[in-house]
Amino acid sequence: MSPASSLRLRDGRTLGYAEYGDPAGFPVVFFHGIPGSRLQRHPDDTIAARLGIRLITMDRPGIGLSTFHHGRRLLDCAADVRELAAALGLRRFAVLGWSGGGPYAAACAYGLAERVTTAGLLGTLGPMDTPGALAAMTPRNRLGFGAARRLPWPLLRWIWGRELGAAGRDPQGWYERWLATIPDADRTVARQHPEIVRLLADAVPVIIWHGDADTLAPPAMAEALARRIPRARLTVYRGEGHWLLFPRWAEVLGALAPAPRRGTV
Repeated sequence: MSPASSLRLRDGRTLGYAEYGDPAGFPVVFFHGIPGSRLQRHPDDTIAARLGIRLITMDRPGIGLSTFHHGRRLLDCAADVRELAAALGLRRFAVLGWSGGGPYAAACAYGLAERVTTAGLLGTLGPMDTPGALAAMTPRNRLGFGAARRLPWPLLRWIWGRELGAAGRDPQGWYERWLATIPDADRTVARQHPEIVRLLADAVPVIIWHGDADTLAPPAMAEALARRIPRARLTVYRGEGHWLLFPRWAEVLGALAPAPRRGTV
């Protein structure tokens, strides 16, 4: 399946996306984290194929092949997904968001409740006003999110540009430095999967997975989301961190696929 496809949206923007897994399987639209792109997913694509999942990943606006969308709101992503679903012939599908992609998956479940079968939130960021959430973050994330709320956009763009530029010039070095800042549980997952560095609603049931050792999106955020979202199911894994995407990928995709699996609906 294609790792580099694009769709011309009605407003003239380009939406970049990729497809993996089973082309005839049940569709799951995946929202990447920060940083990330349509290439972000579990590196073993046979897992999705084996589970009968057609995994569709998207570049958020301004990332990868997707055009920057000035003045966009979080809920605007639902309109983009609606157009993508129409172009791909998807009538019903699940959504899954990891880390910074979680809010986008939740927004899609809200804005496309008639189309979304299940929403999965995996190690997701939650409300920033959750008591204790920022204090439990790593210093780097705490500084970054604090700056995002206070600094003007031109300055933030310059800061992010320097960070991403450093990652582009020396991705392996940047990756190793970043590994030193994350919990032991995530560092273990990273060492087990060295290929990761290359990847760099009322009617909708919501499933939330979170590790209690997560210091990038602290567990308090997941608990706050579970309280606020009606009928949400929260599973907390003891001793696991932010990167539970990788050891729990098959479990998560299996929970999002309908039973029995009947291909694309």
